[in-house]
Amino acid sequence: MFDITLKSRKILASFFCLSLSFVLIASCAAPLITLGKITTVAGTVLDLIEITEKILYLTSNSVNSSYEDLGENIRSDYFVVNKRFSDDIIENMEAQHKDLLSKHKQLDNSINKTNKAANELFSMLKTRANQSTITD
Repeated sequence: MFDITLKSRKILASFFCLSLSFVLIASCAAPLITLGKITTVAGTVLDLIEITEKILYLTSNSVNSSYEDLGENIRSDYFVVNKRFSDDIIENMEAQHKDLLSKHKQLDNSINKTNKAANELFSMLKTRANQSTITD
């Protein structure tokens, strides 16, 4: 059997504590931000901006179309004579409203995704800048 003296125990305990502290320090350290990671996240942000612009374009076209339809419905003979919209026109307006709500929700979701990705990119850039100042 091994006979571990008090001095040996203290040395082993100090090595154990030292290795544990290295593990804790290494796990708490900020991850190294490489140029590749920054480029990937920047590409994601650009893709999301492009998607958001397309959704915005579709939404604005739908809004314009809805206003044009509303103007035509107000000028229609049925509305002029009866002073109210027909059931068909009301159903069409309700369908357009649902479509606009759906597109608005898509636009909001896309803006939120873009915002999160941009915040991640700026956080990475900040971390990278801090890492650069530490190593310089």
